[in-house]
Amino acid sequence: YGQKKILLFPPQDSAFLDPSDIYEWTTTFSSIDFRDPDLVRHPLLLQATGYEAILGAGDMVYIPMGWWHTVTCLEPTISVNGWRFRANLLWSLNMYRDLLRRALHHLGLYRRGRCTCHGHGDLRKHLGWDP
Repeated sequence: YGQKKILLFPPQDSAFLDPSDIYEWTTTFSSIDFRDPDLVRHPLLLQATGYEAILGAGDMVYIPMGWWHTVTCLEPTISVNGWRFRANLLWSLNMYRDLLRRALHHLGLYRRGRCTCHGHGDLRKHLGWDP
């Protein structure tokens, strides 16, 4: 139901997308507010190749593993998503790394206070783009 805009970036553009140090298990956030990008603060964004689409009711998009994405609702929407994990050596190594980070985080030894899971306020404030 409804329409939304999706913006995708390939994994090889990661260095241009200003990854933040906010912790969330299996997720990397960008410090860029893609609703209103500040190109003075994030000049490398101009080197990234973004792909934009408008999704309507009944549309679907497949986002490959490692691709950056942001979604903006253009009107009220109802969405359904799901994840498909392919077990291979690289995925297994990443999974073990993520499990170790998660354990260290919950022990208070990794990015405690810079996370989405311990009620430390709005993510927009952590990223420095609170209006």
